[in-house]
Amino acid sequence: PRTEPHGAPEPPAPTAKTLGDPGVLGALTPPDAGGLGLELRTAALLVEELARASGAVAAVVAGHLAATAALTAQTRSAPRRWLPLLARGERLATFLDEPIALLAEADAHRLSGRVTATTAGIDLFVAAERAGDRGVLIERATVGSGDVVGTLGLRGLAPRDLDLDGVRVGETALLGAPGTVHAQHTALIATAAVAVGIAQAAFEAA
Repeated sequence: PRTEPHGAPEPPAPTAKTLGDPGVLGALTPPDAGGLGLELRTAALLVEELARASGAVAAVVAGHLAATAALTAQTRSAPRRWLPLLARGERLATFLDEPIALLAEADAHRLSGRVTATTAGIDLFVAAERAGDRGVLIERATVGSGDVVGTLGLRGLAPRDLDLDGVRVGETALLGAPGTVHAQHTALIATAAVAVGIAQAAFEAA
């Protein structure tokens, strides 16, 4: 279908995961980590084409690509171990565009903040620090389920209001500044590609 169906929307994550086989989910992942190693412009065109068929699936892929962009810029093995899993679609990630606070403690880092994000089918969040340029990996299992936030469109995403206060992560979950900046840039471009794809489908259906 070229538009989101009426009635109960289907969750987009199962469809998004099937895009690991043709390489879409690993579009920005280096070949040595199981991806295609494409330029951002080419990856954006893929997202745009997906959005012409399903804006919700394209939005999930856009968030996934932004998250992988943060990981590809890392030099430590701990965060990069996710890349092959994400490229194959065995795991889904998304980038949180709302910054959070990161508070250092004796043996961990404590998160603080509220974000709105798609959670169904998502295994990993990548977030940017509010004060500074670092990023952080947050495994979905460590975050509680909040209330669903109503939307006018893309209802299949079923975003939830998440409270990150008190969630703790280890040192290996921290990401360097270059990756976070790259993820933010990728998120902007990929989100724009989703909008263009939806607009093209609407124009063609008019």
